[in-house]
Amino acid sequence: MQKIPAPRLTWFYDAYCEHEMRQFWVNWSDTIDEASRPFLAVFKEQMDFYLIHKEFVYIKKRSLSNYLEKEKKNLEKHFYERTFTMLKTVENLENSNVKNKIKDIIEDSLKVIVQKVGSEEGRKSLHSSGFQSALQGLRTSKMTYENDPLLPLLKNEIQSRLTPLKTLSPDEENKLFALTKEQKLQVADSDHRLKVDYLSKAPDVTSASVKNTETYKGIVSRMKKR
Repeated sequence: MQKIPAPRLTWFYDAYCEHEMRQFWVNWSDTIDEASRPFLAVFKEQMDFYLIHKEFVYIKKRSLSNYLEKEKKNLEKHFYERTFTMLKTVENLENSNVKNKIKDIIEDSLKVIVQKVGSEEGRKSLHSSGFQSALQGLRTSKMTYENDPLLPLLKNEIQSRLTPLKTLSPDEENKLFALTKEQKLQVADSDHRLKVDYLSKAPDVTSASVKNTETYKGIVSRMKKR
């Protein structure tokens, strides 16, 4: 039986193959690194852009949050000022109604006194009482209007008109001195003007670059058309 010849220097071939395989893997790593370098450069640029974008989004959210928080405080302040102004206006108008009522009472009382003085009987009585009051002033060398007939008449007439007002219930008093329809419209119109002025005010933005954008200009233009 013939034997198959075995290769000689088997260890050499093993060592050579192992060396070639090692070189192959080393070269393969270098080749892959060289081939992927352009793609890695683009990838790094994209990663840098993504990181910058994330940071921008965070800053944008914080800026928007701070702006909204500031506008919320401004809105609360505006609402408080409008409410205070409205209540103060209502208080002034109610006080004005009270003063007008007192003025009407005094004018009506004076009209009654003038009518009494205008009558012949009343004129005679007043002339006599007035003469006696003048004599009393001459005696004391001091005119104090003692026994003056007009002043008591005026006081009594005013008192007679004020007495019913002192017995008014809170509801009756509110109805008597409540705002008229015209006064309510005046208060509503004043409050509406303050509201429109606030809503028409441009956003408080300090950045000139933002103010020059078309978006900002469009928002301001729409606000002015309201």
